[in-house]
Formats: sequence, C-alpha cells, structure tokens
Amino acid sequence: MRMRNKLIALMAVVPLIALFTIMAVTGSVSVAVSIPVSGVSIDAPTEDGVLTIDIADYDYDKYLSVNVHPYNAKNKGYSVECSPVANMTEGGIELQDDGLIVPTEVGAVKVSVTTHDGGYTDSIIVNVVSSSALGAEVSAEDGEGNAYEVVPSSRDGVDGEVSVSGGRVLFSTAIRPASVACDVRYTVTPVDGASAEGFAVNSVTGVAEARLAGDYLLTASVSPSVEGSEEVVILVHVTGAARESTHTVVRGESGYSFYVESDDVPLLSVAAGVSSAQAVKLTERGYRIDVTFEDGAESAELIITDGAGERTVTFVFEDAETSIFSHFESDGVFVQKAGSLIGYAAVTSPYVPEGVSYLLECDGSAVQVVSADPENGVWGIKADGEGEATLRLYVTRGGEEVLAESRTVRVVTGYASVVFTE
Repeated sequence: MRMRNKLIALMAVVPLIALFTIMAVTGSVSVAVSIPVSGVSIDAPTEDGVLTIDIADYDYDKYLSVNVHPYNAKNKGYSVECSPVANMTEGGIELQDDGLIVPTEVGAVKVSVTTHDGGYTDSIIVNVVSSSALGAEVSAEDGEGNAYEVVPSSRDGVDGEVSVSGGRVLFSTAIRPASVACDVRYTVTPVDGASAEGFAVNSVTGVAEARLAGDYLLTASVSPSVEGSEEVVILVHVTGAARESTHTVVRGESGYSFYVESDDVPLLSVAAGVSSAQAVKLTERGYRIDVTFEDGAESAELIITDGAGERTVTFVFEDAETSIFSHFESDGVFVQKAGSLIGYAAVTSPYVPEGVSYLLECDGSAVQVVSADPENGVWGIKADGEGEATLRLYVTRGGEEVLAESRTVRVVTGYASVVFTE
C-alpha cells in the first residue's frame, strides 16, 4: 500500500516538474489548436431550396445568414456570389451587411457561398416575382403602325405628352414586369375648350379616333398595381382633323357622321345616294357633318366646299363584322392567369352601328363574367381556377340576335413551378 501511494504521488509531481522546467527555460508557453472548417450552410426561409419574394408585397423581412461549421473553426471567412439560373429570367437582389435581401428585378438568382478554408459551398435560389404592376408606360402609333413619340411632361399630374394627327391612333400600355397580368382601361377627357366629340377611345382595346384639333387627357388605369402606379396620364395634342376622301359605312345604316375643320362654315352639296346633309359647329374651326342616305343606297357622295376649296367625299357600304378582343392571346386562344380580372371587348368593324347591343355568355367554371356593359360591348372576366371555358358573343341589331364568335379561354397558374438540381 505504501509503495502504491508513492507511485501516485510521483506521477502527480512529474508533470509539475516538467511544466516548471519548460517555464524556467522559455519564460511562458502558449498552445494554439487550429480547428479546420468542416462545412457551411445558408440559413434562409426557403422551400425546397427556393426563397420566393413578391416584390409588390414585400415587408423587407427576409434575411440570409451564413453558418460556417464547426462554430469554433479558426478561419470562418467565406465569399458570396450571385449568378443567373439556367432557363429562367435573370433577377436582381442586393444583400445588405445585416443579411437583408433587397429585391431589385423580377427573376431568379442563385446565391452561393464558399468557405475560404476547405472550399465548402452551399447555395439557394432567390425567385423574385410580382403580383402587381410596378410601373407602366403608354405608347402610341398611327393607323399604319408608325410610332408617335411620347415625351415626358412637366405638367402636374401628367406623365407624358404626344402629338398625333387626325384619324386612327392605337394606344398600348407596357406593364413592368411583363409577367404581371393586368387589366388596363382607357378613358379620355377634353381640356382647354376641346370638344367632347373631338376624341374617342375604346376603353379596352386602346383604339382611338382623333377627330378634331385640341388637347385631351388620356388616362390608362392599371390594376392590380402598387401604390403610385395605378394610372398613367398622357396629354394628347391632336393637330387637326383627318381630310379623308372615303368613308366606310355599315350596310343598312340610314345615316353617318364625320368631322372636318374649316375657317368658314362648310357648304354641303348632296350628290348620288345622299338625301340630306348638315354641318354642326362644335369648336371655333371644328364641325360635325351629319349625312342621311337614300333608302337602299350602296354608294353615295357629298361635295364639301370650304376655304380650302371643293372636294368630294365618297361613302362605301360594307357588312359589319364583330369579334371578341383580349390583350392576352396565344395561338388563337385567350390566356388568363388564375385569380386575375381582365377586360374583354366586342370589336365591330368598320364601326359600331346605331342600336347595337352585345351579350357575352360563358360556358365553363374556369372563368366568370363579373361586370358587363352590353351597350358598349365591354366585360370584366375573373379567372377562378385552372381549366378552359368557352366565350360566346351575340350581337343584337334591329331586333335580331346572331352569334358573332365563339372563343376559348385557358386559365393557367400565376407563376410557373421551379425545380432545381445541383
């Protein structure tokens, strides 16, 4: 027993002797153990490796943090890289110092981290989407497809200005981002003494008729959209009425109206097929010409004499044709995103005759008509779920209802599903 106690005491003393010996020689000892990195992980609220951010409804509450393993590794440095995702629109994000993710562009971004020690990597996909319009831009072109220049406006409450000639003008609205399915409706208001008849626009198609010189405010209302982007206002300067020598009239119409400008009251002389005509003054130089045709006329002429001289206006008669219009169409099928509310319109060529009304029926549960203006042929259609439905457009004229067109509407999901493989 005494021998074993001596051995234990010796074992306890030897390390102390060694330690005192080392300290006596060197003065002090510092022992550092370098723990290597064994991995890295990104901590973010992802689903199957994808973090989806709706930029239109983002509370700026999504953070990305990087964890280098083990927690006590000596070199915990790493690099971050953002890169495009194959077969997807490239998006844009900014990563702030505290890890807050700030989306800048709709699309997909691959965020990768790589450790300085060992080159360990991890990555996630940030998919930036938008459920509402972030902005919109209105453009204009003439009846031949030639673009008018829309320039920024310095007027309060006006986004842009454009000068157009008399005749047909087509307005269109580009939504940002283009992936958002928005309903765009157009309205027009005369300003500075312009005639209420001097400019007309179809609320859904954006097709306008510039009839008389003057200024008109065109408003494109966008829905859904973020606050501040609900509408775009364009000041339209119409430089003058179109001097058209030929007008197309719907067969069966007893009368027709068109617009002219003259320093003097136009003198009207009826010719073949015209029973009467009169000039109605609307502005200082603007007149509406109301023409009444003889029964059964298939062609007609009217002679106008004003300060510019004498000219003959010819009227030709054609049957009216009506179709269904929507901005979202692919391969002859209307396409609408689930949950969206989109405007549809009846388009009648060459124009809508007097006494016409429209009826739009929907066959199928994928969509439903939620608003209707049968006199002007405008409807709001809500997409309730995936699938297809059939739209049937009926036109009533002179007490007779006829089926004008049937079209298919296909409802698709709002955003495509994304699958990534490393």
